[in-house]
Amino acid sequence: MRRLGLVPDRGSGETIRDYLFTLGTRTELLPEGSQWALWIEDEDRVTDAREHLARYLNQPDDPRFEAARQTADTLREQHLREAIASRKLQMRMADRWRGYQRHAPFTILLVVLSVWVGLLTLFGQKKEGFAPLYFSELTFHIAEGQISYFGMADTLRSWQFYRWWSPILIHYGPAHLLLNMLSLWHLGQAIELRSGTVRYFGMVLVIAFISNLGQYLMSGPTFGGMSGVVFGLFGFLWMKSRFAPEYGVYVARDFVFRFLFFAFLMATGIAGPIANTAHFAGLGAGMLLALIPVAPRLWKQYQRRRNLP
Repeated sequence: MRRLGLVPDRGSGETIRDYLFTLGTRTELLPEGSQWALWIEDEDRVTDAREHLARYLNQPDDPRFEAARQTADTLREQHLREAIASRKLQMRMADRWRGYQRHAPFTILLVVLSVWVGLLTLFGQKKEGFAPLYFSELTFHIAEGQISYFGMADTLRSWQFYRWWSPILIHYGPAHLLLNMLSLWHLGQAIELRSGTVRYFGMVLVIAFISNLGQYLMSGPTFGGMSGVVFGLFGFLWMKSRFAPEYGVYVARDFVFRFLFFAFLMATGIAGPIANTAHFAGLGAGMLLALIPVAPRLWKQYQRRRNLP
């Protein structure tokens, strides 16, 4: 990669990056001190790209640069749709379900288990059915009108450590279940197909434990839902799209904004009691899992930029 030059802020960098993308030139925007550096992948286009960058720095208000941002998003989404369509054309209709089973068995298992628990508990109406799945065992003191629950050490000693993951199967109503399963199906498939079932299984375990633990420490054990995992999978794909495009997933900027807006809207309490700590703990865990493998490369790029004149 070659360094094209510096722009004063991230917004300017994204504008010229998107403009170059519409011209068929792929670049990467990286922080450099108080400014942002633009790096190019195709060295044959360095001269032209530098000319466009200089023109933008001289005329940042030129309407064609701002118009390019929307065009770039449209092109990225078009490329993604074409890639998906091309992949689908290679699959025979008769093999589609078998292909899902082969590539996303753990995602299917999570959906089946969640629906099964939903049916057993009448989709949240029989809340006593959730007791074996809560993060820790509960004790009801009817006379005092109180509830006590095990600590994590007690849960481990009683060999009920499965509870640290089982809350992801709890859903309070059909709408809660449907929203989480649709999100899990789309995000989970994308990751399991690329990372493999074993790594995806380990990823879900880590995200589920961190999100459940965070919510338990915040509000106690009586919570549930797959949304902490869903937020973690979204965070994973978001970071892969941003810092590891070779992973093969692109998450559009407007989708990121909508997802995060929904998360903060839920945090206001407008939809009732929500396990917000699980959401944001899961999001952070997923982002971290995506960044760990690329951290050495990002650090080398940072060091290389610091050593440049």
